[in-house]
Amino acid sequence: MAASCGPDEMGRPYHLKRVFSLGALFAMVALTSAAQQPDDLQKQVEQLKQQYEQTTREMQQRISALEKQIQEQKASSERAKQGAVSSVELAAEQAAQKAVLGESDQVGAKFQGQVPSEPTYDL
Repeated sequence: MAASCGPDEMGRPYHLKRVFSLGALFAMVALTSAAQQPDDLQKQVEQLKQQYEQTTREMQQRISALEKQIQEQKASSERAKQGAVSSVELAAEQAAQKAVLGESDQVGAKFQGQVPSEPTYDL
């Protein structure tokens, strides 16, 4: 490890030589990428466009499915509420009809206060 940190045969430090090597590598990559044919780049752009459009369609389909699911849940919730309200209203209506027609289950309330004759007291 000590040998790698020392100067090379020209007197330059090793890490400086390494920086120059990496710079040369980056320059080669840049030249290679610049030398790519425009057709290759155009193909890549078209592929990316297709991927983007496909992803967009998939997301739109997913959003539509979720919106439909939300609507179905709201509708079923409303039906459940209406069913509960309807049963409560029906029970109240039946109770009102019984009270009006005198078909109440509460017999004591019907006859309370009606005395057939004067009460008699034993003294």
